[in-house]
Amino acid sequence: EAATNGQANILYLSEAHCGTCQSVAGISGMLARRWKSLASDSRREELSVDVQVVTLNRGTPKSRNKLQMMTRRIEKYYKVKDLVQIVQDNAISEMWDILGSFVDP
Repeated sequence: EAATNGQANILYLSEAHCGTCQSVAGISGMLARRWKSLASDSRREELSVDVQVVTLNRGTPKSRNKLQMMTRRIEKYYKVKDLVQIVQDNAISEMWDILGSFVDP
């Protein structure tokens, strides 16, 4: 469960079997790391933002089967495991479909 604790969050709807979705999640984590690192730069300190990326994986069988692959890619290739939280949607909540309905086709 993603607790905000007063910090900004990026919610990203993904499908783990999609290479582009994996890349966007990883790059979002790298961007979050960059925003966080601005706190140590005295000239850009006010631009610093503590951001957590929450990736909601679609509940289809194809996406569920590739969840571990996506998790490994976030951890080993992008090295942003501490900034990207991957949450698996399920058929009961259908949260992915509910949130996806807000996006214009």
